[in-house]
Amino acid sequence: MDKDTGFSEARIRQSEQSIRKTAMRMQGVLRHSHYLVGDSLTLADICVLPLLVRMSDLGYQRLWSDLAGVSHWLERMTRRQSYATAFYPGSLLSEQYEHIAALHQARDGSPAEAAPARNG
Repeated sequence: MDKDTGFSEARIRQSEQSIRKTAMRMQGVLRHSHYLVGDSLTLADICVLPLLVRMSDLGYQRLWSDLAGVSHWLERMTRRQSYATAFYPGSLLSEQYEHIAALHQARDGSPAEAAPARNG
């Protein structure tokens, strides 16, 4: 990463594809259970949640918006009281930097096109 220009377009795309791949793996599990390791909350859910919260905050929901299991999981997780405690008002980047999501989404294109969803 160049401190003046940030990450290259290629590196950003690579990261988006990696997140998409993770979301697709999650979808495979979440088709059959409410959480990542069965029907109870585990450390796996707690560890993955901040990644999707940050990506969502930056406007990257398109990386999993077509994956119903992942979307529903994120909704369930963000309705928990512990979510409100951990992500208190003012803690998200978008609350501190009003235009940050727009800056991240100024580029068009989606790794979802490069890696088709395997729903079902």
